[in-house]
Amino acid sequence: MYSPNIHPSLIPILYRLGQHRKQPMTQVADQLLLEALEKTELPVPCQDMLSNAQRILQPVRILQEAA
Repeated sequence: MYSPNIHPSLIPILYRLGQHRKQPMTQVADQLLLEALEKTELPVPCQDMLSNAQRILQPVRILQEAA
């Protein structure tokens, strides 16, 4: 699977936000990407993939909202 690099200038921001939220940086990045994709007009094939990602990441989102 393709694993893109995150631009080095964003790493310290994600790291500190993760510390603030008491979450791993990867969860912070996943949540931010998911929120951005939900606000984006996506082609139909991507909408199906987004629905799948939402189902997978939903437990994480529920835990974050409860904290």
